[in-house]
Order: sequence, then C-alpha cells, then structure tokens
Amino acid sequence: MNVASVKGVFVLLCVLIVDQITKAFIVSRLALHETIPVFPGFNIVHVRNHGISFGMLSNGQMWQRLLIWGAVIFLILYLIRQFLTATHWIPSVCVGGVLGGALGNVADRAIHGAVIDFIDLYVKDLNILSLTVKEWHWPAFNVADSAIVVGVCCFALYSSRAGKSAGKRR
Repeated sequence: MNVASVKGVFVLLCVLIVDQITKAFIVSRLALHETIPVFPGFNIVHVRNHGISFGMLSNGQMWQRLLIWGAVIFLILYLIRQFLTATHWIPSVCVGGVLGGALGNVADRAIHGAVIDFIDLYVKDLNILSLTVKEWHWPAFNVADSAIVVGVCCFALYSSRAGKSAGKRR
C-alpha cells in the first residue's frame, strides 16, 4: 500500500467511525421519528431509510433490493480497486470518503435492517423573487451520505481538472 492509499484509509476510517458514533448516539437518545429542533432550518430526527437514496424503493420488491445490493457490492469492489491503485492522495482521499460512507450505510443495513438518518434540513415560509415556499424538507441524511456526496463531487472536480491539465501538456 502506498502513501496515497494510507491517506485514503485514514479518511475511510474517520468517516466510518464518526458515522457509526453519531448513529449510535441518535438510536440511543431518540425514539423513532422523534425530532429535536436545533435552529430554524435544522432539526435532529431519528428516521430509518429502508430504500435507497432519498427513500426510493422503500417498498420495493425483493428482486429490486437484490439488484441494488448487487450494484452496491460491485461499486464497493470497484472503489476498493481504485483506492488501492491510486498514485495521488486526492483521489485516494475522495474514494476513502465514499467508501467510508458506503460501508457505514451497509453496516446500518446489516445491523438495523435500514440506514439510520438524522440530519433534517428544511425551508419554511420562504419568499424569494415571487417564489413562495410554505415548507420544504430535504430528505433526512447522515454523516455517511455527506461523505459520499463530498467525495464524489471532489473526485469529479479533481478528474475534470486532471483531464484538462493532461490535455494542455499534449
């Protein structure tokens, strides 16, 4: 394992540990569907996602769930391969964040049968440029979900910039 991969492993472990600690705290302190208002636009809530992203396929049939599990396992194996062969620390750290988040959510499904989500962001009574929003909630999410999104976005940004600089050197 090279230095780049070691940095990625560190990020993976940090994401996985923080994710599991925060979820254990939520499960031990809040009843299912209990909400604690933190400040306007942000609540802590205990919900369980039986589906995939944003609760899609929550009521899916068994073949759909097996297909999703197969895709997740394939993606994790692909990311592990990318992770172990990375030669630069940036993609390794990005993939480490994605893998840490994915493993955190997989652990939830294995332990709880669903992913524990607890971050509830919302907008209430918003009026901007003739657009009125009475109340809108982003689907609840967790630390693992955040790490996955940040990791993917950073990896895409890195890849696009690396591709542009490679094109300039030709």
